[in-house]
Amino acid sequence: MFCATRPILSLLTVGRVQTPVCVQRTPSVLVAARTSVSFRAVKNRHKVFADRHYWRASKLWSGSYFAESVAPLGCLSSARHRAAQSADLKARHERRSTVQTRAHG
Repeated sequence: MFCATRPILSLLTVGRVQTPVCVQRTPSVLVAARTSVSFRAVKNRHKVFADRHYWRASKLWSGSYFAESVAPLGCLSSARHRAAQSADLKARHERRSTVQTRAHG
């Protein structure tokens, strides 16, 4: 259970959204709720922007932003590890291609 004082929780609320002092939610869930509330505010205030950048592009925030705000830490560390491995493999492949091009060139 995540307990916080009202001043801290007031940073995580927008407009008329109210959160009790002790919340049975993790901080990432509170941040995700804040994100959805802030998106609704952006959508209401800037309809043209939201239509152009959210509905047509099918996203306003990247998938990695969403994952980092709501995913468990184990998922994030394994995803970062896989990303680092794929970046290493890509770099090796590019070096190998460059060496082969120079040898045949």
